[in-house]
Amino acid sequence: ADEIVDANQAATEMLGYTHDELLTLGPSDIHPDELDKFQEFVEGVFDDGTGWMDELTCYTKERGRVPAEISASPMEHNGRPVVLAVVRDMSERRKRERAQRRLYEITADPDRPFEEKIQAVIELGCDRFDLEYGGIARIDPETDLFEVETISGEHDHLVPGKQYPLSETYCQLVTDDGKTAAVSDPASNGFEGKLCYEQFGVQAYLGSHLEFDSDVDRTFFFVSNEPREDGFSAAERTFHHLMGQWVQYELERRQREQELRERTDHLSALIETAPECIKTVGADGTLLQINPAGLEMLEADSDADVVGGCVYDLIAPEDRERFREFNEQICRGERGTLEFDIIGLEGTRHHMETHAAPLRRPDGTTAQMALTRDVTEQVERKRELERALDLLEKTECIADVGGWEIDPDTKEVFWSDHIFELLEVSDDEEPPLDETLDMYHEEDQPIVTDAVETALDSGYSFDVEARIQMDSGEVRWLRLQGDPEIGDDELVSFRGAAQDVTERKQREQRLEEVIERLEASNERLEQFAHAASHDLQEPLRMVSSYLQLLERRYEDALDEEGEEYLEFAVDGADRMRGMIKGLLDYSRVETQGDPLESIELDAVFDDVLRDLQFQIEEHDAEITAEALPRVEGDASPVSYTHL
Repeated sequence: ADEIVDANQAATEMLGYTHDELLTLGPSDIHPDELDKFQEFVEGVFDDGTGWMDELTCYTKERGRVPAEISASPMEHNGRPVVLAVVRDMSERRKRERAQRRLYEITADPDRPFEEKIQAVIELGCDRFDLEYGGIARIDPETDLFEVETISGEHDHLVPGKQYPLSETYCQLVTDDGKTAAVSDPASNGFEGKLCYEQFGVQAYLGSHLEFDSDVDRTFFFVSNEPREDGFSAAERTFHHLMGQWVQYELERRQREQELRERTDHLSALIETAPECIKTVGADGTLLQINPAGLEMLEADSDADVVGGCVYDLIAPEDRERFREFNEQICRGERGTLEFDIIGLEGTRHHMETHAAPLRRPDGTTAQMALTRDVTEQVERKRELERALDLLEKTECIADVGGWEIDPDTKEVFWSDHIFELLEVSDDEEPPLDETLDMYHEEDQPIVTDAVETALDSGYSFDVEARIQMDSGEVRWLRLQGDPEIGDDELVSFRGAAQDVTERKQREQRLEEVIERLEASNERLEQFAHAASHDLQEPLRMVSSYLQLLERRYEDALDEEGEEYLEFAVDGADRMRGMIKGLLDYSRVETQGDPLESIELDAVFDDVLRDLQFQIEEHDAEITAEALPRVEGDASPVSYTHL
């Protein structure tokens, strides 16, 4: 029968009829376009004892269409079999489903830019929540910041870039609990006097808090300057939360993409400007990528000269097989370091050190990713250093000098190898400082200890000599020099040298003994010369006196030749007296003799000829000489005998 036998208040509200009006109608009035479908449904309910249908349209009194869902079961009413049907208004659900489908279409569109997606999502929200404006704002509760970032439509106050106190906006609600917040009655929610209500004129608000780890937080909100009669349903809150999650995800993704781009740009800049060669090499040896520094090392003008070619051809022949095995090892997933030589395109050889790791490529293959340094100069410096150290070691041995160092803080001692040899100590480990000082002769220990302690305390250098007792019982002399280094008024290092001076000390001792003997000999010689010259002067005075007497008495009796002989005798006596006086002066070593003066050697030569006249005549000799120079010397006659 086409009859409605009863209806509750919800049915009247849903369809717009009064209760009495509904009782005058039948299903054909409510489902005119789907009556056959409804009758089939009723028959099924009687047959099966229950039924459910979600695809049925109900017409209201105003002929509006209401999508409905019906569940029913058979029963008796006043002895008649009837169907008890529960009809649910599916308008909100259909609206929600359409909105969800639209949201999915917007967010899943790969060709739509993010900004267009955001605007479309905001417009969808405005339509779904029946609010005028939607937007995103940057917020910071600590600084009370609210800054409009995006807004749909034109609002007098909510303009991108505008900043307001967060505490004066509805968005403060979401920062308090972090959940979706809704306001449909601002006055009762305590917003009287707030900017958002009094000045902005916002009457309804729906918003949620978007938290970010690496960026400032946001609020995603919808507002209206028109009052909203009803509050926001749970479904609306849920849909808003769903949209907020997408917005948060997209903003985070964009932030990550931006950070990735910045890092990629930074990495690219580092690679491009790095002084080291950075390259990738395929498992077969193909050079896949290389930076400018690498091109310079290979003496290549551009990538085209080497990229795509076999890198093995650039490796020195003696290292080529090792590099091939190394590359294959890296491409199997291992890490490693290798030193090898390359030969550039212009023939220049470089010694390289590479650190490599496997790199998974987009095509699924593995390549070698390597950072390679040109260590040619470093290797050369190492060789020079080794040569210098070897030379220093040999020099230490030749000079019998060893180096030492004392740590100013720990007082630990470090010796060079030659120190161990000097001291005849095992080179297993340096002894502590106190044991080192105990090795010196007991009489010299205070000298060395005081010098070391003063240097450590005050930073004064020292140069001392001390004896050291060897294990063999031999006593040797060491010259110890210490040179503390001061930095910022603190002792930063304390280094020095030790030299075996035993032989020098022995030579000095022997020299002192010789000097003592010479001094004693000179003293005796002086005494002898003084006595001899004194004793000789008296006979010589007598000879001179008698010669003068002969000259006075027999002057007239002597012929010319006799007078010449007498003159020779007197002159010889006078010169003999001068020589004896010179000998006496020369022997007085404490006077150091007379100052040197200019002497004419020709005159000295003539004096010597006169002294030797008889010998020359006796041997019938002839003495000749060329012109002689003037020299600095002792002009006393005795000095002539040394010429």
